[in-house]
Amino acid sequence: MPPIPNKPVDAPHQIVAVAVALPVHETFSYSIPGHLSAQARPGMRVLVPFGRRTVTGYLIGPADAPLAQEIKHILDVLDDTPLFPEALIPFFEWVAGYYMHPLGQVISTALPAGLTLTDIAVLTVTAAGRQKLTSPSLSPLAKSILLILANGPAPLKHVQKEVGQPVSWALIHQMRRQQWIQVDRRIKGGKVRPKTIRVATLKGVADSDARLSRQRRAIRDILTAEGDLSVSELKKRIPTAPALIRAMRKAGQVVLFEKRISRDPFGEPIDPDTPPRLTDEQCNVVRTLTPLLGRGFESILLAGVTGSGKTEVYLRLARATLEKGLRVLVLVPEIALISQTERRFRARFGDIVAVLHSGLTGGERYDQGGASPTGKRPSPSAPDPASSPRSRI
Repeated sequence: MPPIPNKPVDAPHQIVAVAVALPVHETFSYSIPGHLSAQARPGMRVLVPFGRRTVTGYLIGPADAPLAQEIKHILDVLDDTPLFPEALIPFFEWVAGYYMHPLGQVISTALPAGLTLTDIAVLTVTAAGRQKLTSPSLSPLAKSILLILANGPAPLKHVQKEVGQPVSWALIHQMRRQQWIQVDRRIKGGKVRPKTIRVATLKGVADSDARLSRQRRAIRDILTAEGDLSVSELKKRIPTAPALIRAMRKAGQVVLFEKRISRDPFGEPIDPDTPPRLTDEQCNVVRTLTPLLGRGFESILLAGVTGSGKTEVYLRLARATLEKGLRVLVLVPEIALISQTERRFRARFGDIVAVLHSGLTGGERYDQGGASPTGKRPSPSAPDPASSPRSRI
């Protein structure tokens, strides 16, 4: 696979290379419509037409105009900011070439699961199809399909499940040519989406006690004392809170809004620790290794028996790395060891720590990958997440 120029999309040069998340090895050229040119950047997901389908692709960078006279347009840009830095594109290309695997699928595998959008075939019966139901010449399979669609439009997979056997595209195309059915393509969203909760907040000046029931006064007093709270948290204190909140919203007493949160795989919050005084051996190791940070790859073996203080050395070096504006990747050999390692690092660095392993749900992996703002409570000892890169365990 020839390398693609790794530079920003130039406004006058609106032809770009896109790697689609399908088992095809080539990248494909698309043009960027004028209304999308300002926001399209390498590393973003784009929605593109591909044959008769609409699929997710990853914008790689500028491309030369193809020899063909016609070129398809990008339909939409799906992200506000790139999902991966432009500097990773040569690495993805190397992985695709080395393992002889499609570039789009390499990128899709590297990203949190559930982000890919695609389209599905939805079948709808026409007036001619309903009339054909009474015809004795209609095949049993075609009749079963029309009877299912008589209850409303349905995806092809649903139709196949209902009839209990595969339905060939040849039959679907034949029924469409006979104008018995209509076939539409509809976008199917990714499986993983940001998680939100409903939050209640007081609206304007609080009503007088005379205008509120006892339970509504209780909700008002809680929101006044503690500020905005989720409906689920209010329900823990007042079981009928959801119904009361809906009534209070209609009365203009509260406002409900959706707040985006992270699915937290960590469990209970961990109190910050106090760094211990280093031994002479630990000081020597930290003093020796700190100048090497950020100077390129180098392997260092730290030998010591269990309980000799190696983890504290890792913590000190991680702190020094973050202070240099760099990122830290901590590899743990077994998932079973993650819990104790994660607790040590969270106690020291707070909620800038992210954990990635095969035991996470799709939603937790999506959030830990940095795709959504953290909803956790920061530790007093943690650096400011806005100024510190998120570390990974």
